[in-house]
Amino acid sequence: MFWNNLFRSSLKLRLAFAFAILFFISCAIVFFITVSSLVYLKNREDYAELGKIANNVEKIHVIGEKYNSNQIVQPGNSCPEDIKERLLEKYPDSRILYILTQDIPEGVKHKPYKTFFLLRNRRIYEVVQLNENEFSSKLIRPQNDRRTMNRYFLLLLGEYSDENFFIEIINPDGSTYLSSKKLVQHFEDKKEIRNETDEFQTYSKLLPDGKIVKIQKRLYQISAIDPKYTETFFGILALVTIAGILVSWLIATRFIRGVRKMTSEMRLVASSGDYRRKISRRQMDNDHEIRELMETYNDMNEKTLNLMEDLKMVSNNVAHDLRTPITRISGTMEELLRDRTLPDKVVNSCASVTEECLHMKSMINTILDISRINANPDVLQKTDLDLRELSEDFCDIMLPEAERKGLYFKVELPENPVMITADKMCVQRIISNLVENALKFTEQGGVTLSLKELEQHFELSVSDTGCGVSEANISRIFDRFFRGDTSRKYPGNGLGLSLVQAFIKAHDWTIECQSEEGKGTTFLIKIPKKN
Repeated sequence: MFWNNLFRSSLKLRLAFAFAILFFISCAIVFFITVSSLVYLKNREDYAELGKIANNVEKIHVIGEKYNSNQIVQPGNSCPEDIKERLLEKYPDSRILYILTQDIPEGVKHKPYKTFFLLRNRRIYEVVQLNENEFSSKLIRPQNDRRTMNRYFLLLLGEYSDENFFIEIINPDGSTYLSSKKLVQHFEDKKEIRNETDEFQTYSKLLPDGKIVKIQKRLYQISAIDPKYTETFFGILALVTIAGILVSWLIATRFIRGVRKMTSEMRLVASSGDYRRKISRRQMDNDHEIRELMETYNDMNEKTLNLMEDLKMVSNNVAHDLRTPITRISGTMEELLRDRTLPDKVVNSCASVTEECLHMKSMINTILDISRINANPDVLQKTDLDLRELSEDFCDIMLPEAERKGLYFKVELPENPVMITADKMCVQRIISNLVENALKFTEQGGVTLSLKELEQHFELSVSDTGCGVSEANISRIFDRFFRGDTSRKYPGNGLGLSLVQAFIKAHDWTIECQSEEGKGTTFLIKIPKKN
């Protein structure tokens, strides 16, 4: 299960093992083809060797006991034309098979004589040249070659062994003329001529007098290769395969490098919501496909950013256009409420409309404040202020609300002042929004406001034991008008945290949300000391 999940989750691992498997299979195929080719060439070489043996058998069969004497054997087609004409004139319808030339040692003044072996009417004649015009012939006895042939057969059996080699000469009537079987006693229980399907190859040749020589030699098999060579090869293959896996891993890493860049950028956009982020030309991958994907991602981000800006512009324009009529309606209702002669029903309706107008004006002002701060952070009026004192004063204001709900309100502040440079109004609204949200969404337990001084920054946190935020919604908690499923039963418009984030970004601070659904939420603000 672990490996299955790992292979499914890691493209790099799948690519590496795919390369390694293909490499192993290709090496195994190359090994098999190479070995098969070597075996094929070896068997071809052996077959050619059988042809040479058959030619030697023919020479011995024709020449007989004079074979291997101190004479040179030449093929019949090497006979000089003048001698050939005289021979054919004296022995018509004959064919010259072989020529024996006596090997005269150096220093001996003796003209070499030649012996010709002719085939005539399926009979072999030995013709000796007495002089240029005279020849003497005799018919060779059929058994003339047996002794020399037996010696040759034994020589072959000694070279190839009787297990791997078999040879015999068959008469025209099908009977055995001579066989290596008769020379070795334990050949008695073996068949004389094996089939090629029995891992033997057969070479047959028709002899001049109609006999047939059949030679069999065991085929060279892959299994005949020395096991140490096979073990060595597969050992090397294993090492090369491991190296191939490493190389494949590097190739796969290089291949998905661009995808990793995109994933990193997408995570940053998802966490920050900043669609202005783009993959720079310098960061783009050299591979055309990955580069095209990155460019498409940049285009998508740009279009999303334009759409978000258009939506913000529309909401800002709507908010701006609504503020004046809402103010007029609110003013009219307040004027009516000052009239003491109105019935109670009308007064209650006017009060309800006034309350809703105030709520609408608050929401509109918040939207406009967010837009104003995001568009121009320089509008902040920064001054030196004591964050500890500001937090303590605000807690005194919010303590009665916590007591009214039966919640504790714990404040953890340092003894010394915490001096920062910030817009006082913005800091007050940040603290008030976070604490008010914490009190609103907490029904049991309480709220803790903590301020710490660390080495590089100050840390302001607001924690509660309320309903919490699901993990899926944490990344959207600062979006405009966003409200989680658990918070919909509470009043609000989903703009408070968006305003807080706008103030935080305008001061170049950072804020993060840590929450567990059903257990509570903590908002952590980090304020660099350089501010």
